[in-house]
Amino acid sequence: MDKKEAQTLKKLPIITFSIVFISMGTFLLPETTSILIFDREAIFNGEIWRLFSSHWVHFSINHLVYNLLVFVISGWVVERKSYSQLLFLYTLMTFGICMALLLFKPGMIYYGGLSGISCGLIYYCALLKMGEEHWRTVCQGIIIFLPVKVAIELYSNASILPYWGHQPFVIMPVSHAMGIATALLFYIGVEVKPIYRMFPTIKIHRTNR
Repeated sequence: MDKKEAQTLKKLPIITFSIVFISMGTFLLPETTSILIFDREAIFNGEIWRLFSSHWVHFSINHLVYNLLVFVISGWVVERKSYSQLLFLYTLMTFGICMALLLFKPGMIYYGGLSGISCGLIYYCALLKMGEEHWRTVCQGIIIFLPVKVAIELYSNASILPYWGHQPFVIMPVSHAMGIATALLFYIGVEVKPIYRMFPTIKIHRTNR
């Protein structure tokens, strides 16, 4: 493989597309749901893989479309920066979201979907692109209004996004909040950028003594 081919391969969102294809496959093969879905009792009985595989399970076509649309865009952006960074962040989110659901939603038995991870990834993308002039306004909007959206959903326990038809599930805003929190902490730990560089309009006044 020459250098040009290696660079082309590096640009391909292999991890992102793999997760998309797995999610589409599990939706088209509903018999896999019982093996992969977050099942509280099964997890406590030792089926730990469900903490990771449950995010590939979706319960309706618009549930799948909404999640994959955001996931493809944001996952691609992060993966172009670094394969390992996306893989590590994705792993942290899958585990963190499910642990949050186990702790804060004791009455919830089943869970599935990429919505929490998609929220976290789009938030992380906004943080990454904040320094680019042509993306700054959009990124500031995402950074400010996505947590507001999740806060409204936590309060109302309902999605503010329009879903068509009857939905065989209820949203879990806790997963969205955990996805955003994980993305923010990961960004602070990896990128280590001070707040005044994220928001360049903020003036930092220093006094010499």
